[in-house]
Amino acid sequence: MFARRLLFTLAILACGLVLACQPASPAPTPTPTPTPTVSSAATATPPATTTPETVHSTPTTDEIRHLTILYTNDEHGWLEPHERDGRRVGGVAELLTRWRTEEGYDPADESFLLLSGGDNWTGPAISSFFDGESAYEVMDAMGYDVSAIGNHEFDFGLDVLKARMAEGLITYVAANIVDAETGNIPEGFTPYTILDANGVRVGIVGLTTTSTPYTTKPNNVASLRFRPYDETLREWVPRLREEGADIVIALGHICLDEIQALVPTAAQLGVDVLTGGHCNEFVADERDGVHIIIGGKHWESYARLDLDVDPTTNRIVSANASLHTHTPDALTPDPDVAMIVARWRDAAADVLEEPIGYTENGIKRGSALYNLVTDAWRFAYPNADIAYTNLGGFRADLSPGVITVGDVYGVLPFDNTLVDVEVSGQDILDNFACCGGTFSGMRFQGGTFVLDNGNPLDRDATYHVLINDFMYAGGDGYLFGEQDPNGYDTTIPWQQPVIEYIRALDTSPEAPLETRIDTSHRGWRR
Repeated sequence: MFARRLLFTLAILACGLVLACQPASPAPTPTPTPTPTVSSAATATPPATTTPETVHSTPTTDEIRHLTILYTNDEHGWLEPHERDGRRVGGVAELLTRWRTEEGYDPADESFLLLSGGDNWTGPAISSFFDGESAYEVMDAMGYDVSAIGNHEFDFGLDVLKARMAEGLITYVAANIVDAETGNIPEGFTPYTILDANGVRVGIVGLTTTSTPYTTKPNNVASLRFRPYDETLREWVPRLREEGADIVIALGHICLDEIQALVPTAAQLGVDVLTGGHCNEFVADERDGVHIIIGGKHWESYARLDLDVDPTTNRIVSANASLHTHTPDALTPDPDVAMIVARWRDAAADVLEEPIGYTENGIKRGSALYNLVTDAWRFAYPNADIAYTNLGGFRADLSPGVITVGDVYGVLPFDNTLVDVEVSGQDILDNFACCGGTFSGMRFQGGTFVLDNGNPLDRDATYHVLINDFMYAGGDGYLFGEQDPNGYDTTIPWQQPVIEYIRALDTSPEAPLETRIDTSHRGWRR
C-alpha cells in the first residue's frame, strides 16, 4: 500500500503552531451542475518563477520520473453496482479489477497515486448505517493514499471523522479548516502531506468547500471555520516547497467554477494540479500550466492524470489527462474487496431489523405520516426553508407496535436522495398547482400559504426548498429542475433523516410516536 511510502504527514494540534490568518466569512454555497467533459491538454506549462532558470542537460528517458494519478470524488459509499439511466454502473470490486487490467494499477507500485476529492461516506445503507466505516475499509483495501475532507465527512459528527483520521490508513488533508476561536489547525486535522512517489516528492494540500457549514449539519462544524481557498494556498504552498515538495497538488472538495477562479493564484504559486469534488462534475483540463481533474461520482467514473517529471529541474515536462466511465459488466470482481462488501451488505440487512421507535395505533398515509417525513428532512437539513415531497413516494403505512429501520424503508422504498433548490415563492406555487404534494415549513391557511414564522409566502422572495431527486428530474411533472438547473444534490438518502428523527423523538409505549408529531392538515393534495 502506498501508505508505506509516506515520508511524513504534518499533523498540527490545537496547542501547536499558531496560524497567521484573519477571520473570513463563509463563501456562498456552490451551485452544483453536471459538467460536460473538458478536453485535456497534453503538455504542462511550467509555473512562473521569480528566480532565474538554471540550464540543465536534457534528461534521458530513463531519468524521467513517471507518475500516474487515479482520481475519484463524491464516492458517497456506493460500494455496489447500481442502476443509472437504465444501465448498471459502479461497483468497487469491479472497479479495482478494471484499474488492475486496464490502467496497470498495483497498490504496491510507487509510480501510482490513488487520490479522492472527498465525500467518501454518506449514501446508501451499506455505508450510512455504519457511519461510513464500510466505505473507509474498502478504500483502504483498494489502496487509497490521500483524500480531501468533504462536507459530508462531517455528517456523522466531528468525533467520527477524527476517529477515522486517527486510524491513519488513509491520510485526510484540509488546510483551510481552522478552529473558530483560535484560528489554528484543529486537533487531529492534517493540512498537508508529502509523499515519495517513484522518486518524486509530491506535496498534497487539502481544500474543503467553504459551503460546509450549510451543507452538513451545522452543529457538527460549529467549532470550525473554513478559510478562503486562495488565502490558504498562499500560506501553505510555500511551506510545502520549503519542505522539499517537487510538485504540488491542491486536493480539493470544491466545484469547477471555484477551481477556475483559483487558477491564477495556483499558477502564481506553482501549484501543478487542482482537483475538485462536491458538484459531481467530470472534468479534465489545463489552464495556465495548472492541471485540473474531477472524477464524477459514486465510483461510476474516474479521472487519470499521467505526469512525467524531470528530476534535474523537478518540473513536469509532459502531462496527459483522461476521463473514464465504469460499468461492472464483464468484469470479475476483485475477490478481497468483494468479500469486504459482502460482509457489510449482510450487516446492513441485520440493521433493517433494528428498533427505532414505537407507535400505538400505527400511522397511515395522510397528514401525520407526510408531516413526519418532511419535518424530519428539515430536522436533518436546517438550511432548508421548506421541505416538499410528492405523495407517490409513500408506499406503506407504519404498522402498530415497534418501528424498525426496515419499516421506514417500507414507507419510502426508492433510492432517492435530497436536493436543495433555490426557487421563488411563485415557483413553489407553480409546482403545487401542477403537481400537488406535501410540505414542511409552510401550510395553507386563510386562503394563502403561510410560513412557519407566520409570514405569508412571498411570490418574489427566494427560498431554499428541499425536494427529492425524482422530483428534481421532472418526475410527476414537477418543475424544480427547470426552475433551478444548479440544484445541490446533498446525496442524503431520503430515508436517513426519518430514521434519525424517530430515534430523536425517543418514543415508547408510554409516549408513542403519534403523540410527538404534528398530525394537522397543512394543505397537501394529490
